[in-house]
Amino acid sequence: MLMRAVFLGLIFYAATCGRLYASAFTVTDMDMGTQAISGSDWDDEGVIFPTNPLNTTHHSAVGENQATTIYDVLWGDDGGDFDFQFDHRIQNWPMTSEVSSSGTIIFNTHTDVMLDYDFDYAFSNLFYPIQIIARISVVRATPQPPSETLVGYLQTGGGGPTNGAGAAETFATDGHLLLEADNRFLILYRVIFLAGGNSSRIGVGSGSLHYSLTPVPEPGVAWLCILAGGMVRRRGRRNWGDW
Repeated sequence: MLMRAVFLGLIFYAATCGRLYASAFTVTDMDMGTQAISGSDWDDEGVIFPTNPLNTTHHSAVGENQATTIYDVLWGDDGGDFDFQFDHRIQNWPMTSEVSSSGTIIFNTHTDVMLDYDFDYAFSNLFYPIQIIARISVVRATPQPPSETLVGYLQTGGGGPTNGAGAAETFATDGHLLLEADNRFLILYRVIFLAGGNSSRIGVGSGSLHYSLTPVPEPGVAWLCILAGGMVRRRGRRNWGDW
């Protein structure tokens, strides 16, 4: 009887705990792009719902205005990681210019999911009239508008002095929050350099953004797994002769 109970415990452990993270969320849409603009000239690279995994680089350039985004994206039953590396350069001459990296990830949760995020971006040598805008958002879509904004990070900088050292700063934000089951969520990001006027100005910036999604087991199921795991460990320490 004891041996049978142990084997039943093993079966329970494998069948229950092994399915904790199955189909925790489903990515339904993904739209990411990198763009460089100077006057009427523009260059962009984009992807709509990329392959999983995705490990590639987008580079857009118009003259000295350049934007690069490196993507490293992977998700599955055990969760997901979404990594982005940014590198931007803008030279505002002789017309209005812009470089940017942006994207949207849309997914449905089937169980509770923990979201962790970390954004870090440093820029330097920004002279008036160059400006930078960084926006990081997490939104829960609701049946009726407006949607609920869970994270609404917005930071602006630049527009530095016309003489002397150009503006330099670091933007940074991080955190984690619980995304409840049976909801639709949007993760949005955008980093953009804007420049106007017709005087020669140069600005550079680089940084990274990381999102991770980790399934959260239901409390009751997690407790059962702990009990099952403890039983297996205790039985594993016994000798066959003790049975």
